[in-house]
Amino acid sequence: MMTFSKNKSIVYIIPSLDIGGTEKHLFNLATSISNNYKVEIICLGNKGLLSPHLPTRIKLINLGDGGFKFGFLKYFFLINQLWKILKPKKCIIHFFLPKSYLIAGTICILQRKTRLIMSRRSTNYYQKKYPFIKFWENRLHKKMRYILVNSNNLKNQLISDEGVDIKKIIEIKNGIKKFISEKKNDYKKKQKNTVNEDLTKINIIVCLANLIPYKGHIHLIESLNVLNRSFKKWKLLIIGDGNNKYKLKLQDLIKKYDLQEKIIFKGIQIAPEKILKSAKIGILLSDHEGSSNAIVEYMNCSLPIISTDSGNITEILDNQINGYIVKQRDYQGIANLIQKMLLEKEKSKMMGKNNKKKVNQLFNYKEMINRYKEIYDKI
Repeated sequence: MMTFSKNKSIVYIIPSLDIGGTEKHLFNLATSISNNYKVEIICLGNKGLLSPHLPTRIKLINLGDGGFKFGFLKYFFLINQLWKILKPKKCIIHFFLPKSYLIAGTICILQRKTRLIMSRRSTNYYQKKYPFIKFWENRLHKKMRYILVNSNNLKNQLISDEGVDIKKIIEIKNGIKKFISEKKNDYKKKQKNTVNEDLTKINIIVCLANLIPYKGHIHLIESLNVLNRSFKKWKLLIIGDGNNKYKLKLQDLIKKYDLQEKIIFKGIQIAPEKILKSAKIGILLSDHEGSSNAIVEYMNCSLPIISTDSGNITEILDNQINGYIVKQRDYQGIANLIQKMLLEKEKSKMMGKNNKKKVNQLFNYKEMINRYKEIYDKI
């Protein structure tokens, strides 16, 4: 049986610990791993909303912007501070998200560090907009001991698009863990504090996705506008936050279709499962994904799902068995499926039960943590 050393240290580097799929994943990973290793998290920006919930055994450093208003000075401050912090460290350094990889990864290479890991948790479409990022990431890849992904499609993309050696890539599926534990017989009592009582009598549709254009909120609103012409008994709860300009665009579209009373922005939710369990359908119409945390959270809350064919969704979702895979701009088709799922309640409940069974099989949290421990113990 493998044993793990409390003397081994790991530094995680991420832009912040605000609410998002990657941030929540790292929060849970660091919390569990810190039982076996010395753990430090460096946030390149602000600490984020998850940081107060970290156990005290984890050291947290947030660099912020040094109070500088201008971009050049902010980055000079960031790089200078990060250089000083990383210089004496001889531990494992694990990068999450492109910003931390590009900045901290470059510093680590210049400091000739070798115990380096990068996690890729989304597709590389951002590289098309910024070709230099692709150029530089390809060079950083060569210096990584391992590159971790959460789906087979990301693994294939790294091999075909970025020329990464297959031996360097390790797939670890997302493990699902409740952020706040709760007893089943306490749920109804707690639900009243989270979901307005009138909403529990309405067909709630939920979209768990930060406000980023590729998440497909516009296509969802367009589909619901079609639905509303013939079926009125629904409300959409959008969980997440992000780009203010994009949110205004969404609000303008909602106003155009007179759906202000039907579509509600719930903002960031540290424990979204409380709202998810009040819903009848979980929906995500993304342009592209790696392995969606939202889909896994829908499954964990026994929700039937409507999703576009993005990321590894076909590895997770059995079409017409635990949900439906749709074309993103097929607004009439999506509207018809939403109405069908809301009216065929027993079939939708069965789909939700199928999802709960599948999430327990595919996304075992303890198994995920053990895979990380095995990797860290090799370095």
